[in-house]
Amino acid sequence: MLKLDIGRLKNVVVSGKMIIIDKQELIKKVSASVESEISLDKLLDIVETLTLAKNEADPLLKAKLKGLEVKQQLLFQYDEPLNSQEVADMLGMTRQAVDKRRNHNKLLGLSLGKRGYRYPAWQFDNGDILSGWESVLAALTEISPWGKLQFMLSGDIRLEGKTPIECLQAGEIEKVVAAAKAYGQQVAA
Repeated sequence: MLKLDIGRLKNVVVSGKMIIIDKQELIKKVSASVESEISLDKLLDIVETLTLAKNEADPLLKAKLKGLEVKQQLLFQYDEPLNSQEVADMLGMTRQAVDKRRNHNKLLGLSLGKRGYRYPAWQFDNGDILSGWESVLAALTEISPWGKLQFMLSGDIRLEGKTPIECLQAGEIEKVVAAAKAYGQQVAA
């Protein structure tokens, strides 16, 4: 569920394009939802209705919101992701040190815009970074953070259909690094 503070919502920004929404109209439409928690599908329907009514519809709006929904599903697939402070506390370092590790491709942090970064919890093991994780990240240098997340959560033929997370947790570091190096590469059939 996407949590919205309806009282503070004035407009929606999708891929840099601002869609102005009448707040009172939106509150009426969402009032049937429980305590301002609303699914992205429901939000999509409401925003589409309101923007169509204002003749400001973005023909790609539905696809953009679907993309946000997929990202949310990926991010929460295993566990609740951690924020920068939670990672800092767990690893015994400052938030700035966590940011530095993320910037140097030593941790996977996914930007949520103004809400900061979220770190998938599976990349940590007993208060430390999962063994082999930094080697996998080094092999995925050219891949976007969301692409890295998708790689880690998807079964891979090079790993007998298992996910890279499963293999890393089983100590199969070399196999995951090899799969990561091949990820995104075009090969002849």
